[in-house]
Amino acid sequence: MNARASRGSAAKPPADAPAPQPTELVDTSMSGVDISKYIGAGLEDAGAESFAIPFLRVLQTNSPECDEVNSKYMKGRAKPGMLLNTVTQELFDGETGALFIPCHYERRQLRWAPRGTGSQGFRGEVTEVEALQARAAGKLVDHEGRTYFTDDGKVNDKKNDRLVDTRLHFGLVMSANGAPAQVLLSLVSTQIKKSKLFNSMQRERTRVVEGKVLPEPSFLYAYRLTTIKESNDMGSWYGVHFALEGQVPNSAIFQFGAQFYEALRRNEVKVDLAASGGAEDASPAGDPDKF
Repeated sequence: MNARASRGSAAKPPADAPAPQPTELVDTSMSGVDISKYIGAGLEDAGAESFAIPFLRVLQTNSPECDEVNSKYMKGRAKPGMLLNTVTQELFDGETGALFIPCHYERRQLRWAPRGTGSQGFRGEVTEVEALQARAAGKLVDHEGRTYFTDDGKVNDKKNDRLVDTRLHFGLVMSANGAPAQVLLSLVSTQIKKSKLFNSMQRERTRVVEGKVLPEPSFLYAYRLTTIKESNDMGSWYGVHFALEGQVPNSAIFQFGAQFYEALRRNEVKVDLAASGGAEDASPAGDPDKF
């Protein structure tokens, strides 16, 4: 027998030889390691500008994640009506929904370039005073359920910028692994009514403190956020629906929500409003009911 196997052939092991075992390249055991002493390590010098608050977005039929010719297409995963965490890319079934814990609310007036320009079309925020002055000067007009900037009183939806009344709900969403994640839910157009109802639901949670009936902190309660199909004469889309689930599961999650609230109140959380461009108007036509 040759000492070497011929080129292109492999020597066969004896019939009674034990099966080869896979080589363990990485020791995945963490036993004996005190992780608690390293909590937060690695990002000590990262300021608020170093992080992106994820948007919790309702996917539509035309969302990039549902479009097979788009680079963001999530094949076999994303479907219209699902909820998407835009940073972690975690998806939530729209019917089952996700637990959402509201922490802070803001109303903003955002200016957008004509449709089709995406996030690059964000023109900035408009103050309430600026909007009133523009309307008084005839440079801000309502047309077919939306509000447009115009120099001559005429509106061309392919040329004129829009002013979008935007309701921002900052909160926590409970991930599949049971951990809370900070997110921002942006509601506009037909969803403004949902935003108002959601705020009213939160306001109803009260308790008596020193003889006074006062609202409880919003982040004491979790709500089931699901999506429902809606439509009007212009088409159909998926909207949001909130239902009270109950108090948050434990004090740790409550404290996490409180910390998020405090950071938002101190303006320590930076929000990339331009990143909301893909979802700033889910419905095919605006809601003429202005609030």
